[in-house]
Amino acid sequence: MKMEELLEKASARAGAAEIYSMDGSTTNVSFENSKLKSINRSDQFGLAMRVVADGKLGFSATTRVEDMGNLIERALGVAAFGGPCEFSFSGELAGGGASPGIHDPSVPGMAVTELVDVGNECVERLKKIDPEVEVFLNFGFGEVEVSLAASEGFSGSYKRTRFGGAVGVMLLEGTSKLVLYRGRQAVGPVFSVKDYIPELEEDLEVARKNVEISTGVYDVVLTPNGVANLLWSLGPCVNGKSVLKGESPLKDKLGEQVFDERVTIIDDPLLESGVESRSFDDEGTPSSRKPVVEGGVLKNFLLDRNSAAGLKTEPTGNGLRGDFNIAPYPGATNLLWEPGEVSKDELIANVKDGVIVDRLMGVMMGNPYSGFVNGNIGLGFRVEDGRRTGRVKDAMFSTNIFMALKENLIGISKERDYVHAYQLPWIAVRGVNIAAAK
Repeated sequence: MKMEELLEKASARAGAAEIYSMDGSTTNVSFENSKLKSINRSDQFGLAMRVVADGKLGFSATTRVEDMGNLIERALGVAAFGGPCEFSFSGELAGGGASPGIHDPSVPGMAVTELVDVGNECVERLKKIDPEVEVFLNFGFGEVEVSLAASEGFSGSYKRTRFGGAVGVMLLEGTSKLVLYRGRQAVGPVFSVKDYIPELEEDLEVARKNVEISTGVYDVVLTPNGVANLLWSLGPCVNGKSVLKGESPLKDKLGEQVFDERVTIIDDPLLESGVESRSFDDEGTPSSRKPVVEGGVLKNFLLDRNSAAGLKTEPTGNGLRGDFNIAPYPGATNLLWEPGEVSKDELIANVKDGVIVDRLMGVMMGNPYSGFVNGNIGLGFRVEDGRRTGRVKDAMFSTNIFMALKENLIGISKERDYVHAYQLPWIAVRGVNIAAAK
């Protein structure tokens, strides 16, 4: 049964219907303990339906083509017990639009043997640097076609490709475990994991020395990975669903200064070759570039159609599905933190007594709406007189994002790096609580 036929049947049974499908494949190559571990290819097909029947919303999904006919019955069954639906499905963009450079034709035909060769070369080079480390790598590439149609008139589709690569080392010394890695995702193979080896070598040299730190309040430089950990608290606070439910502390702050004027963060689903770029979101709302925070002022919440209807405003094109079997939910696409005016090296050089934090563990265990970001320092470096002197371990990090990015922001770097779909700078903040285990 074709999507058009299925949509027609669903529309006849319900007041309105929407169908979302994804069809693609992914190949993964992994190295573990300095050896090739596995090469796997998986096909992915998924179909999801939403219906509005008697003013109530229902949802159903399947991975089987032969099960398409049962989608309608299951969605109607869910709608019978569902909550009221205050929004309509999309009729705004018939035929879809041009996707912003999200398909690289070289990806589907990539040679696995070439990735294996790259992996073996990385293992050899890293083992020469330090024979005691175990090397791990992961590569993934694939292509997927996304289609969406709604009874209100929307019909659109696009193909996207992705290529990801990561390389790292693990070192066990007694009870001490050190893990260092670098990686990136992109639309195509525009980078090589081999280029991360000099950074890993430099970090390994410093991190092999464990240094003590006393419990106290410190200046901290967050790498782009660390900044991503910090933003874990901001995302839910600008999410339309939490704003609608009254959970977000920013719910009444639109147009107000919430951060330092140097902070500008943009959600850009139209970014050329962005990992999360698309011409329309997973509900068929046209995509648009929008500042979330501009000059420290809160400019926009990220809204899907449901939260926009509840807030009596227009959706922002941020209705996303983490997977086909998850109903749309407000979320960020390509999040771009605008660069600052100093180099990352200058940020570090200006720290007399502090810490560089690259990775936090356990951050997501907290309450994001409080603004507090707490976690174990998974990878951190002691900084004394502007130099990294060793690795910080067995220590806790704690700060509040609203204070860190307003009263306590020291600086933002000119350089940015990729963390999944985000482009983030290094930032320096004061007043961070570091609690040592001893």
